[in-house]
Amino acid sequence: MNTKSQRGNVLFLILIAVALFAALSYAVTRSSRGGGGDVDKDKARLNASQILQWHALLKMEVLRFSLRSGIAQEDIRITGGNSWTHCTTGTDCLWASDGGEMEYPPPQVKQFATGWTDSVYDSYAGGSSVNGFTDPHWFEVFLGTTSEQEVLCQAYNDLQGIGSYGTTQNSYPGEETACYLFSGTTYTIYFVFQSD
Repeated sequence: MNTKSQRGNVLFLILIAVALFAALSYAVTRSSRGGGGDVDKDKARLNASQILQWHALLKMEVLRFSLRSGIAQEDIRITGGNSWTHCTTGTDCLWASDGGEMEYPPPQVKQFATGWTDSVYDSYAGGSSVNGFTDPHWFEVFLGTTSEQEVLCQAYNDLQGIGSYGTTQNSYPGEETACYLFSGTTYTIYFVFQSD
């Protein structure tokens, strides 16, 4: 007999459902637009962790290659005829199929670079140092200049507790790998993997 009050309750419930649906729609729309920064940062952290894992793999592969071949780690070659290109042949070459057989360029790193730039440095016994490492085997990856690569660069350093990126590879004393802003324009990751 209270049909008016029942209708009022049903109408009230429908209005609440519509309001909740509107609020949910708003929240979903907002997170897909404005909250994209968090998604980008999470993706950058994931990508940075892949690169960091590759650095650990690189060091392990150098040790494995040295033990398997009998070549001292400091005698393992990473460069070709000059310090800017990687070696491709030779039983002492880390990247060669008849040597260390490590894949180069590393897919875990190359996929984030706008244009792959091969910058391998073999300064062993060259009297140089990088971040306090004497005569290291090291190389750099030039990621690029986009805001996405800036977020990746920052995430890479954050994962290691380094903080913001510097302007040279020597901005991080004692760090074997970090990201920095090369020449003020290009986000770059360096890797030291063997030193005195």
